[in-house]
Amino acid sequence: MTPIDLYNRTPEREDNDLSVLIGCLYNHIPEVSALLELDKSIIDGNNKVVIKYYKDHSFENRYIWRLASVWFEAIPVMIIQNAGLKGEEFQRRLITYEQGYVELIQYLKGLLTDACIDASDLVDQNEEISGLDAFHGCILDSSFEPSPHLILSGVWPYPLAEN
Repeated sequence: MTPIDLYNRTPEREDNDLSVLIGCLYNHIPEVSALLELDKSIIDGNNKVVIKYYKDHSFENRYIWRLASVWFEAIPVMIIQNAGLKGEEFQRRLITYEQGYVELIQYLKGLLTDACIDASDLVDQNEEISGLDAFHGCILDSSFEPSPHLILSGVWPYPLAEN
């Protein structure tokens, strides 16, 4: 799957909640020292950044598998992935539009003199990316039920519900 393939999908939902971009153990926008430092009025008044969720699945309200994209002024700039306990066990960002990402940072934190984007996070939006839609034991279009194969092999990372 390419980033363009993902961007062209219809998301399950979308919102303007910037808090999804940072957690205890991850920050999808490390160039902003912490999204928590942003004035609450900026977060509440956000009308330029949209998060599109292609899958935001919760296992027992604690373990998640999330695949989403971040759009700035109606242009996709980044794909984010989170999985595991509260989304902290696996996280990855893939920046597909560098200039748009820099503009997003500028919008969030004022003009940056040095964006400091980690070059290993930059990808071409037409590039086939292994694991884009399959990570941490789940696949985007799968049923999100534990298979016996995953359980027996020890790959299934989530606790099983007790009957």
